[in-house]
Amino acid sequence: MGGNRQESYCSFEIGAGDDGALAAFLGAALFKLKPRRDFLLELRATGGSLMFYVFWYPNGDTGDVFTVPLLNDLADMGIELGINVYDDRPVE
Repeated sequence: MGGNRQESYCSFEIGAGDDGALAAFLGAALFKLKPRRDFLLELRATGGSLMFYVFWYPNGDTGDVFTVPLLNDLADMGIELGINVYDDRPVE
């Protein structure tokens, strides 16, 4: 498509799993994106936004720790983190 667009978006599925290692997965994804850091920051500088938006379907009690280094890497590349946790427990 030629031309300029005022607004657009794209979405990519970058993985799935059920091992509860969300922070490790995000760290691995950030490692792969690091060579493109300048491009990602340019997108933000020109009005774009970047986000890892996670759909988390916990299997019982689960959780993860998002360490300071992980959060720093997200911020350093201008990537926001959104988490949508789905609770599939029956409503009483």
